[in-house]
Amino acid sequence: MNERLPGAIIGSEPAQYRALLEITESIAVHHDLAELFRDLVQRLPRIITGSSISMALHDPDRNTMQMHILEHVGPGPLAPGIEEPVEDVPGGWVLQHQEPLVCTNVDQETRFSKIMPMVRLAGIKSFCVVPLTTARRRLGALGIGSKAEHHYEGAELDFLQQVAKQVAVAVENALNFERARQAEEEAQRRFKRERLMLEINNAVVSQLDLGELLKSISACLHRVIPHDVAAFCIYDAATNQLRGHSLDFPSNQEFGGIGDLIPLEGTPEGMAFTSQKPVLIKKLSLVEFYAEIVKRGAAAGLKSGCAVPLLAHGRALGTLSVVSLSENAFSEQDAELLGNIGTQVAIAVENTLNFESAQAAKRQFMKERDRLRLLIDVANNLTSNLELRDLLQATVAGVRRVMQCDLVTVHLPNTERTQLQTYVMDFFDSRWTLPDNQWQPVEGTLEGKVRDTYGRCPA
Repeated sequence: MNERLPGAIIGSEPAQYRALLEITESIAVHHDLAELFRDLVQRLPRIITGSSISMALHDPDRNTMQMHILEHVGPGPLAPGIEEPVEDVPGGWVLQHQEPLVCTNVDQETRFSKIMPMVRLAGIKSFCVVPLTTARRRLGALGIGSKAEHHYEGAELDFLQQVAKQVAVAVENALNFERARQAEEEAQRRFKRERLMLEINNAVVSQLDLGELLKSISACLHRVIPHDVAAFCIYDAATNQLRGHSLDFPSNQEFGGIGDLIPLEGTPEGMAFTSQKPVLIKKLSLVEFYAEIVKRGAAAGLKSGCAVPLLAHGRALGTLSVVSLSENAFSEQDAELLGNIGTQVAIAVENTLNFESAQAAKRQFMKERDRLRLLIDVANNLTSNLELRDLLQATVAGVRRVMQCDLVTVHLPNTERTQLQTYVMDFFDSRWTLPDNQWQPVEGTLEGKVRDTYGRCPA
C-alpha cells in the first residue's frame, strides 16, 4: 500500500469514526480468532495507514507476548509468531503500564534489545503502541509503525486508542468463544470417556472369558480410541515372560500371537509390565524394541501403539495393548484413559486367574479323591474272597473309571513265562468280548516289556 505521511490516520474525523463504527460492527461477529485477524487485515488499513500494523497478545501462562502482523510493507524480518518475554518487547511494556508507548526515532531507542534490531531491519523508523484492554482483562497491545520519523500525539493518539478498544472487545469475544468451544469439546470428551468406562465395567462384570472380554473392550474402545489391534498378555511365572492370551486383529487373522511368549526385554508390553507404567509409542523403533515378535508386528504394518500394565493390589498381572497401522495414532490422553481401563480389566483378569486356579485345585482334589477310593475298593475286593477273575474284573473297572481311559486289561503269563494271556478286560464298548484261550508271545510286545522291566512303558 502507499503510505501517507506524516499522518497515521486516514480521512476527516467524522469519516474516521464512521469507518471505525463499520469496523466495530463487522469484527464483532467473529468468533474465531484467525477469522478476526483476517478481517482486521482487510479493514484496519482503511483508517490507519503505516508501513506496519501489528498486534501482540499476552499469554498469561507463559508470560510472553506473541506477535501477529496485520499489515507490513517492506523487507523482513518481521513475521507472525514471534514470541518474547513480556519485559523484552514494546507491547509488553504497554501491557504492564497500560499507557501508549511512542517512539519517534527507533535509532535512538535503547530499550528492548532483542526486538529493536528486527524493527530496524524491517525499515521502521518510528512506531506507536497502545494497550489492548477491556473492562475485564489486559489482552496485549496494538502497534503501528512508519518508515519515516513521526510524532504520534493529540487526536491521532486518541483515535488509535479508540481503535484499540474496539479491537480488544472483538479479540476478547473471540477468545471467550474459543474457550467456550474448548470447554464444550472437553465436556464431550469426558462424557464419551465416562460412558466408555461404564461400558468397560459392564463388560468386566459380565464376561469371565478373557478372549470375549477383549473383543467387548475393543469394540467399546474403537469409538474413543480408534485402533487396529488390541491384545491381552498374561505373565507366565514359569518362563518369566508374558504370554499372548487374547488378540483382536480383524484385518489380519493370520497374525497369530495367542500363546506366543513375549520377552520382558525389547517389547513395549515388557516395558509396561516391569515399569508398571503406560508405554506410548508414537513411531515404532526396532532399535528400542528389538524382540522378534515386535519385528513380526512391524512386518505386518504396525507402526504405533500403547501398552499399559494390568495392576491389581500393586501387582502386575499382565498388559493391555492397542496398536495402529498409522504413526502417531495415540496421545498422552489416550494412554491415560487406557491406563484407567487397564485398572478395571485387571480386576477381571485377577478374577479369571483365581477362578482357573480354583478349578485346577478342584480337579486335583477330585483326582486324588478318586485314587483313594480306588485303593479302598481294591483293598475291599481283596478281603471279599472273590474269585481271581472277578477280583481283577472289579479292579480294572475301577482303574478305567479313575484314569479316564477307554481300555484296561490284565495279562497273566503261562507257567513257562513265554506267553501272555489277556485274563480280564474292561472296555467302554460292551460289544467287545474277551477271546477265549488267546495267547501272545512275551517277546516283542508292550506287555512283555513291562514284565521284564518291572515298570511302566507308555505306548
